[in-house]
Amino acid sequence: MGKKGLHKKISVFLLPISLIVFVASCASNNPSSPWVAKTSIAGADWAEATASAAFPVRYGHTNLVYNNEMWVIAGFNYNDVWNSADGTNWIKATGSAAFKGREYHSSAVYDNKMWVIAGAYLIPSSSVFLSDVWYSTDGADWYEATGNAAFGQRDSHTSLVYNNAIWVIGGYDGSNLRNDVWYSTDGANWVTATGDAAFSARYGHTSVVYNNEMWVIAGTLMNDVWYSSDGANWTEATGNADFQGRQNHVSMVYCNKMWVIGGENPDNFGTLMNDVWFSGDGANWTEAIANAAFSARWNHAGAVFNNKIWLTAGNSKIGIVDDVWHSPY
Repeated sequence: MGKKGLHKKISVFLLPISLIVFVASCASNNPSSPWVAKTSIAGADWAEATASAAFPVRYGHTNLVYNNEMWVIAGFNYNDVWNSADGTNWIKATGSAAFKGREYHSSAVYDNKMWVIAGAYLIPSSSVFLSDVWYSTDGADWYEATGNAAFGQRDSHTSLVYNNAIWVIGGYDGSNLRNDVWYSTDGANWVTATGDAAFSARYGHTSVVYNNEMWVIAGTLMNDVWYSSDGANWTEATGNADFQGRQNHVSMVYCNKMWVIGGENPDNFGTLMNDVWFSGDGANWTEAIANAAFSARWNHAGAVFNNKIWLTAGNSKIGIVDDVWHSPY
């Protein structure tokens, strides 16, 4: 299959501060709470940190949280790296990292380092798929762990950190969709957990660690959800989640829930979404909002930073953007 380039009465002054903070940040986990109307609801209420960040417009990039800052790495064939302490003001760590410019790569924080894994870079009329792995402790200086990882060339895969290892899951190798799962403890040497996972081959999915298990969510316009405790054996939480099938969306864990945000809608190929969903078990999903304040988009990136959900840039219905949003306010 080819690849398209591609949320009882008591005096308020007696409330503990901790309760007020929790309601403000996690209200969407309890939509019936009497405090919801008085607070910003996580996943439903969004504020724009900047309409035009210092970094150029992009899609297919990654976000990390490292050293108490949020990072934007590559995408749109760039090899630049940016960091911010507030989501509004961005500093360029480097405009030309040692790794080749790329998009649809994955990133992770592991062993007190930031990692960039595989992806693709565009040349006229085609893409060159990568299998390299790089790391950095400051965002400016990058070192190659391997130029040719055993998992092979791919983009639109996912990475996460679980059981003291970095993992690579699925993706597209330039010819075929993949459903293999690999892990490494050093970024250079990779071991296959399975070459053919129970979930179907896919790209543009998301992966998170939740409740001590790895999760794979949607991708390739599907709406299934899978989990595993070892990377080899996968169990389907649902084959038909409440959200529509999608790809190139964003997921994260926030307020003890898994989240799915935006992406491409399968009912009309090329139609983008700005809905937000959350789940506590992977099988039952609740919609926080159908149309969030940020423009519908795919190939955006996201992170949890300073007790908020953050979204950066992406390919939106108004074009390729460089805006930054957070929820709750």
